[in-house]
Amino acid sequence: MRHATMFRTLAMAALFTLGASFLGTAEAGQFKRLTGSNLLANGGFIQAYASPLNTGAAMEMDVYEFQTTPVQDSWRCFVNANTTGRALNVRMINVIGTVATSCTTPVGGTCATPFINLAPNLLFQCTVSTGNGAPVGAGSLYRLGVQR
Repeated sequence: MRHATMFRTLAMAALFTLGASFLGTAEAGQFKRLTGSNLLANGGFIQAYASPLNTGAAMEMDVYEFQTTPVQDSWRCFVNANTTGRALNVRMINVIGTVATSCTTPVGGTCATPFINLAPNLLFQCTVSTGNGAPVGAGSLYRLGVQR
């Protein structure tokens, strides 16, 4: 009985080690929660600066999560500063993970998604990225915002 328990323990340890050798590492761009968005007055906005990084030939995708207010209202994502030297793709992601609306800045420019009606007290996301073959300059930045 004792040998059977020891064998099972060793077998499970071997399976775990074997399984762990097939696991990859997870690396991502920036993830930020825009705290206070659920308190914005109508017309109010919240912003965050980012210094984007590159992975290979593209900028890492940055994700900004925001919570809507207790009242159903219209919201949008925007970039109003961009020194990356690249066009930036801005997308609003809804609660089921699909793109609700989007815009693309011109190189070094700005854009804002259209306002869309969002349900109250839920978490939505804005993402910012470039495309393959479009790394950003070292030390560059952009400013993303969410507006009610």
